[in-house]
Amino acid sequence: MTKTPHVWLISGVPGAGKTTVSRLLAAQLGRGIHIEGDRIQEWIRSGAVWPGEEPEDEAERQIQLNVRNQCLLARSYCESGFTPVLDYVVSTRVRLREYVTLLLPLSIGLSCLLLTPPLRWPAIVIVRRRPLPNSGSGSQT
Repeated sequence: MTKTPHVWLISGVPGAGKTTVSRLLAAQLGRGIHIEGDRIQEWIRSGAVWPGEEPEDEAERQIQLNVRNQCLLARSYCESGFTPVLDYVVSTRVRLREYVTLLLPLSIGLSCLLLTPPLRWPAIVIVRRRPLPNSGSGSQT
């Protein structure tokens, strides 16, 4: 029996410890990779519009592009036997749904942790989705 690919999504407000926790978690996994959303945003050399900056519609477009690219990288690493740990501010249910939607058809398990300062510890499990056996759809538990 093959192991179901799995992705971790670590979120929280800026400064909550997402990067630290993500690095530590990835280092503890047998084959872990840390995919940091802010680093992906920095790949844009000109024309970058960060979240909260103007124009707002372009900032949103670039956030969506970032999320999509995180999920594409996660899929690629999963296909090669790695467990990705994604690190990004996921501020709304709509944004979380984007991750679930992009990973759901791939039969990839998804665990999301929300860091809440001042604890700097995964305080709330938002969602843990495992693919159903022999199907491409997932269930939430």
